[in-house]
Amino acid sequence: MTGLLISALLIAGALGGFYVLGVVQQSEITLRRLALFDALTGWLNRHAFDDAAQREFTVAGRQSRPLTVMSLDIDHFKRVNDTYGHAAGDVVLRKLSRQWAKSLRSSDIMGRLGGEEFAVIMPDTGAEQAADIARRLLEETRALVIQVDEAVIQVTLSIGLATLSPFDFSFDDVLRRSDEALYNAKREGRDQVVVAASQR
Repeated sequence: MTGLLISALLIAGALGGFYVLGVVQQSEITLRRLALFDALTGWLNRHAFDDAAQREFTVAGRQSRPLTVMSLDIDHFKRVNDTYGHAAGDVVLRKLSRQWAKSLRSSDIMGRLGGEEFAVIMPDTGAEQAADIARRLLEETRALVIQVDEAVIQVTLSIGLATLSPFDFSFDDVLRRSDEALYNAKREGRDQVVVAASQR
């Protein structure tokens, strides 16, 4: 009887140890995810995106492979926050980022850079293919109806694209050109894609 009791206690202790170990491992996974991903959208946060960008820029340069960067910004997003509140704005960001992720490819690297600003690294992708994908994102964004309580919200999107050139000496150079193309899309009326001119 005593032997059975000791065995039972040992088994219970072992199971308890496994449980604690499982909890610790799960906590580590959660912390690792928080360190890499934006909690609201599930896209990479700025720091993780920058790390991935440097790797992709190096690979593309060494292997002479195409790479395109897409900069995205939701049009008049401040108006959404001011009209419906920041909680509604968060719902809009969450739903849009999920919709975009469905249309992007598994090889694309998606990051939230801050607020309503996003960027996507598109390895092995030239400007024409990237523009086709960008136009699809515009159409899907226009068509998406987001309901938050009694409010029905629809927004549009502006996108800038820049393809890696021999004159881009860092990833920041490519990102700067895609951002400039994005600002041109805003200036020219929003809800459109602008492709940056090739570097020469």
